[in-house]
Amino acid sequence: MELEAAQRKLGDCLCEEYLKTRDSTIRNKIIELYNEKETYFTPSTEITTNNFDSIIKHRKEVFDTTMLID
Repeated sequence: MELEAAQRKLGDCLCEEYLKTRDSTIRNKIIELYNEKETYFTPSTEITTNNFDSIIKHRKEVFDTTMLID
């Protein structure tokens, strides 16, 4: 659970850095983190496309660390 939260925080930070640099290595890592299988965290917003611009636009929701508990 802590690893997932850390990966999501990293994803959010990488999105912020990508907006500054447009580096392809950062872009690839963001996509890798986005495609990870989630166990504990469920995105509050469904991104129905693999469009990278949507990931960047909705980065706060995509990489949100809030846990949903039943």
